[in-house]
Amino acid sequence: MEIITEATVRAVGGGILDACVFKGAMGAVGGMAILWDDGKWKECTVSIGDYSISVMLECRRSGWKWACSCVYGPLDDSSRERLWEELSSDHDRVSLGIATH
Repeated sequence: MEIITEATVRAVGGGILDACVFKGAMGAVGGMAILWDDGKWKECTVSIGDYSISVMLECRRSGWKWACSCVYGPLDDSSRERLWEELSSDHDRVSLGIATH
């Protein structure tokens, strides 16, 4: 799947989850998506890599922030090494406000 339509988001989200960040498939089928209720959560930042997508959401009522990630784990060793580099990159952690030690 290359793109995701509003109709697909409504079908998958059941009318409750109406906002989405999506990354199309790297192979023949699939893709990754994170869906949320736009009435309750505001999108702050999005990070889309080769193997992952992440979004920082803020609760519209309380201001509480929440980070959510979706990861595609490749099978070959060289791609797995690139996945770990992507997940540990300073850019992703800083843009999403995630602290690591």
